[in-house]
Amino acid sequence: MKAIICRISVILLISFLTTSLSGQTNYTPYDYIPGLNRDYKPAYNADYPDWGKMLYDFPINFTEVTEAFETWRLNNKKEKNALIRYFKIWSRTIEPYVMADGSIRIPELAQYYKELRKTQISAHQRKQERDEANWTFLGPKETYWLNDSGSDDPPLSCPWQVNVYSFDVATTDNDILYCGTETGYVNKTSDGGLNWQLLAPEYPFGGGVTAVAVHPDNADIVFASAGNQ
Repeated sequence: MKAIICRISVILLISFLTTSLSGQTNYTPYDYIPGLNRDYKPAYNADYPDWGKMLYDFPINFTEVTEAFETWRLNNKKEKNALIRYFKIWSRTIEPYVMADGSIRIPELAQYYKELRKTQISAHQRKQERDEANWTFLGPKETYWLNDSGSDDPPLSCPWQVNVYSFDVATTDNDILYCGTETGYVNKTSDGGLNWQLLAPEYPFGGGVTAVAVHPDNADIVFASAGNQ
C-alpha cells in the first residue's frame, strides 16, 4: 500500500513539474501586462527564429528583440503566422514600458488597477462634458495590412478588423446579442445583428473584453470581463 501511495505521489509530482515547466516555457511576466491577450501566443517551437524564441525568455531587451525581428523580416517579407501577429501585439503593448536602454519595466499591477478604477469612477463625471462637445466620427472605418514588403500596390483589408474577443446570445430573446472587442468595448444588437449599439463608450474597461455573459432571465443585464480582470 505504501509503495502504491509512493508511486502515485511521484506521478503527481512529475505531472506538476511538467505543467509548471510548460507554463514557464510559454508565458513570461511580460505576457501578463494589461492589454495583452495570452491566448494569442502560440506554443513554443524550437524551430522559431531567434527573435521568436526571445519572446519566451525573461528578462529580455526590447531593442534587441525588435532589431532581430526587423533583420529577419528583410528576408521574410511575405510570411504571415501566429507568432508574427503576437509579436506585433506584444511590441505595441510593451513599448510604453521600455526604458532608454531597451530594458522593460513591468508595471505594478496593483497600482495599475487602482488607477484604472479611479479612471472608471471619474468616467461618469466626464460623460456630460463629452456629450456637450458634439464630436462627429470621420474615420478611418477600415483597417489595412501594413505594407511590410514595400509594394506599390495598395495593401489589402485586414480580416480581423473588428477583432471580437467574446460573444453571447440572450436565452430569452435570440435577437439580442452582445459582443466584446479587442479595443475594450461592449456592443449590443436587438435585431439579430442588423444594427449594433455601443454600450458605455465613456467607460474604460482596461483592455480587450475577453468574456461577456447575458443574464439568463434578463436580457438587459450583461456581465463583462476585460483585460486581466
